[in-house]
Amino acid sequence: MIEQIPPTVLSLITDPGWDPASMIEPEHTRALHEIVDASGEAIEGNLFTLHQQHPLPEQPEPSLRGKRRNFALYVTGGASLLEIGFNAGHSCLLALSVNPTLRYVGVDLGEHAYTEACFRYLHSVFPGRVELVTGDSREVLPLAGQFDRFHMDGGHGLEIAASDLRAVISMACPDATILVDDINQHHISAICDWHELQGDLASVAIGSLWTHTGRHQNKVFRIAKAT
Repeated sequence: MIEQIPPTVLSLITDPGWDPASMIEPEHTRALHEIVDASGEAIEGNLFTLHQQHPLPEQPEPSLRGKRRNFALYVTGGASLLEIGFNAGHSCLLALSVNPTLRYVGVDLGEHAYTEACFRYLHSVFPGRVELVTGDSREVLPLAGQFDRFHMDGGHGLEIAASDLRAVISMACPDATILVDDINQHHISAICDWHELQGDLASVAIGSLWTHTGRHQNKVFRIAKAT
C-alpha cells in the first residue's frame, strides 16, 4: 500500500517559507519560556532560540527555521524517537506536535534547573508519550530501549559524540535512521564518515525537501547494521 503524503510534507513542498512552529499551540512555547525565565538560567541554543538568547522571543528565531523544517520532515515518519539533548524541550514539543502518534524519549544531563520542570510540563500536555532519562549519555543510553528515529544533539566533544553514535547504532530497530546535528563540525563529520566506511551508516540523500541551514547543518543517515 502506498502511503499518502503527510500534511507536514505537503506544506514543505508547497510553501518554501512555511515554518512548522505554526503547528504548535502558542501557549506551550510560552509555558516553556516562563519556566526557563523563572529558573534564572540562560537558555542553551535549540530549534527555537539562539544560545543564551535574552529575552526569550515570542516568535521562534527566524534564522533557525531551516533546522525546524528539516527536523519536522524527519519526525513526520517513525513510531519512536530518542533524542540526545532534551534541554528545555523545544524539539520534543515540535516532534510530538508534528507526529501525533510518536513516542518520545529524551536523554539529558539534567544540569539546568529548567530541564526537569520543562519535562514535567510537556508530560502533562502529552501524557504517555514523553519520557526523560537523566544522566550522562555514555552511562544511560544502553538503558533506553529500541527506536526507529534518533536525533543526536548532545555533547559535541569527540569522546561523547563517538560514544553516543556507537550506542545509537546498537539500539536501533531495523531500518532506523538518525538525524545528526552540527555535522559541519569536523570531528562529528569524521566520526560519521568512519561508521559509513564500516558499513554501520549510510547517508540518506533527501534533495529538494531538505532545507539549507547555513552554519546550523544537519544530516540524515540510515543505520545499516542494527544489532
